[in-house]
Amino acid sequence: MSKNNFLVLIVSIAVVFLILSSSSSMSLNQTSLAAFNFQIDNYLAGKPTSISGLALIIATFLVALAIPVAVLIIIYAGFLMLTSGGNPERYKKGLTALRLAVLGLAIILIGRGFVSLIQSLLSVK
Repeated sequence: MSKNNFLVLIVSIAVVFLILSSSSSMSLNQTSLAAFNFQIDNYLAGKPTSISGLALIIATFLVALAIPVAVLIIIYAGFLMLTSGGNPERYKKGLTALRLAVLGLAIILIGRGFVSLIQSLLSVK
């Protein structure tokens, strides 16, 4: 799998989680659930009651994980650039890592804000 395909896959997964976490109108109505009369204990953190609630918990976890990872990659990129010692290949590798880490961090932060903006414009609660 090439780097571009991997990046597209990661961004696609993030977008799907953001969309699913923001959609509250996709839940089943109570009459269709009346035929099922059993209960499963919910041991998940946050106690999600729908797929969109579960997607919101997963998306929150991924954002909380991605931000420190991006910071570590930025530090690593700076280390590569500082220790290149005149080696243009190593400096270029550090610069590329820095650009991609900042781009990924921007996508993560803008993505969450964009979903909130769309929800507020459409008055979706």
